[in-house]
Amino acid sequence: RHWNNNPKVKVMPNPIIARPSLRSDGNNKIVMAAGRLGEQKNYHALLRVWKSVEAKHPDWSLYIWGDGEQKNLLIQQIKEQGLRHAELKGYTPQVIEHYPGASVFAVTSHYEGFALMIVEAMAAGVPVVSYDCPCSPRDIISDGVDGWLVKQGDEEAMAERICWMIEHEEERKKMGEAAFNNSAQYDMSIVARKWIALFESLIANKNQ
Repeated sequence: RHWNNNPKVKVMPNPIIARPSLRSDGNNKIVMAAGRLGEQKNYHALLRVWKSVEAKHPDWSLYIWGDGEQKNLLIQQIKEQGLRHAELKGYTPQVIEHYPGASVFAVTSHYEGFALMIVEAMAAGVPVVSYDCPCSPRDIISDGVDGWLVKQGDEEAMAERICWMIEHEEERKKMGEAAFNNSAQYDMSIVARKWIALFESLIANKNQ
């Protein structure tokens, strides 16, 4: 907010260090989320959303990858809500390889810095449904092209968008293709060239 009109500020994206070895074909009936099981990620909201999704699409599953201090609370919520197809998959050092197994990626965070997990999901060809939280989802996702942005805190709209993804297979796969193409701009080689161009321009300006 405070840097928008500062001519001495240049915003650079983080690069994606590793790409998944496979791409999603969009056929697996899995919605995925990933990240620390803490307050920021707001998984309590995602589980409430999933209750509505599961009621309409009981053949789909929600996999949440990660570990953290809210694990037991989330397990309790899953039991209390009677969710049959929501699983906490635990921590994995190779989460990058689990994105291709999903067909939709969901984000209900209160806030994000640079949401690398969104880019990683896109690099696997998985479209994203995300709260339009501060700050990066809106910078990464092209709404209606490679995913959906939902008003933060609107659980009903979040459930509707996930259900839309489930119910529109052809469109979902097209969004997955667009997501994969969008992720290319975050490759290390692309981001590195942006840094080099910045340094060269600064040197040139200084010399002038």
